[in-house]
Amino acid sequence: MLESREIANMDPGIVDPRMAAEAVSTTFLQCTLKGLQRSPRIVTGRKAMHRPSVITAEDVSCLVIPDGCLGLPTLACLEQGIPVIAVRENRNVMRNDLTALPWAPDQLHIVDNYWEAAGVIAAMKAGIAPESVRRPIRRTAVVKKTASSEAATSMTPLAR
Repeated sequence: MLESREIANMDPGIVDPRMAAEAVSTTFLQCTLKGLQRSPRIVTGRKAMHRPSVITAEDVSCLVIPDGCLGLPTLACLEQGIPVIAVRENRNVMRNDLTALPWAPDQLHIVDNYWEAAGVIAAMKAGIAPESVRRPIRRTAVVKKTASSEAATSMTPLAR
């Protein structure tokens, strides 16, 4: 777990008492365990699910992940219809093709950076479809009607 022998053999000397546990354990295990003490607890009881402090899938408006990252949270969002925002800027070792999954329309948003991810979140929160603010704007198909088909559609059902 150490990066080099130099770090393993390093003598930190006298350290602040608040960091003593980390100085003794060069793996920083104490820091991890201390953080887990404040981590959220998994709730399983039906009654507990209705407490205001409990977070459920209904409270999740979207998931922001590194592009290519595929795990249980991503698959849970896919199944439950929660939008997913994949950020290309966040490099990682996973190279999954997220577009190959069976997403619902407008459920997967692939963005270049976290600024753009924040914009997609703001648009969704405001009720704006993120695709409507992307440039270039898609072409709108215009269908011309002939005079005879227009007259037929403008008549009321009673007049026919």
